Amino acid sequence: MLCLGRSWPRAVAFDELAAEAGPNADAVLANLLPRACASGLVELHAAPSPFLVIPGLRPRASALARIQARRGARITTLRHSVVEIQDPLARELISLLDGTRDRAALLAELQAFAGPEPLLLEALDANLVKLARRALLEA
Repeated sequence: MLCLGRSWPRAVAFDELAAEAGPNADAVLANLLPRACASGLVELHAAPSPFLVIPGLRPRASALARIQARRGARITTLRHSVVEIQDPLARELISLLDGTRDRAALLAELQAFAGPEPLLLEALDANLVKLARRALLEA
């Protein structure tokens, strides 16, 4: 469960989960996972997650998320759920995440959008991690 929590919202392959859980974990997991799914603690997936939980060097949000961020606060995640992003600066960040910009370019464009108040690289990184944890960044 700790491995799943660290990886959330990304789906973890059974073999990866078993390897992290330790030797002979296959049988325990084969028994535990269906029960955890039935109780709503975990979701089972047939394919790997199409998103990252750690932002890359040139982060990219889905085309749909970028369009929705320009139009309003409701944005569809890569987990097929909807999140509300009320902060205009955060929505501007999502709209810029087309995979062509590194952190410096993102910061410069966000600074132009935000105005005279200085933006920090650490704040940008923290926001990118939040977006990744909300399943908004493509793999």
